[in-house]
Amino acid sequence: MKKMILALVAMLMMTTAVMAQSENNNTADDGALKMERISSYLDLTSSQLEPVQSSLAQMGESLKALGQIQEQEKVQTAWVRIRDRHLKQMRNTLNDRQYDKYVELFTTTTQNTAERLLSQKG
Repeated sequence: MKKMILALVAMLMMTTAVMAQSENNNTADDGALKMERISSYLDLTSSQLEPVQSSLAQMGESLKALGQIQEQEKVQTAWVRIRDRHLKQMRNTLNDRQYDKYVELFTTTTQNTAERLLSQKG
């Protein structure tokens, strides 16, 4: 359960950076840089940029709300709902190759961040 909570924190960090880009169009902004990296890694088309950025921002907002929930069981249920909704949006936006790469990135990022945060606490 701790790993899941920490994975949520990792996703919040990732989406907050991307959300910052939408609020601040300064290309030197960290969020813009991360969105550029995601775009380059997935080889997004111009028509995919806005839906991907929007989905990441929406997930970030949902994760912020998730931080207000006190009961771990409710957190887990909400996380599954948020994750599934986000991945469905990405599935509808990306082609098969891009989606496979995104799921790998999504999974690796949350696992690595959770492990790093757990090692810092213990």
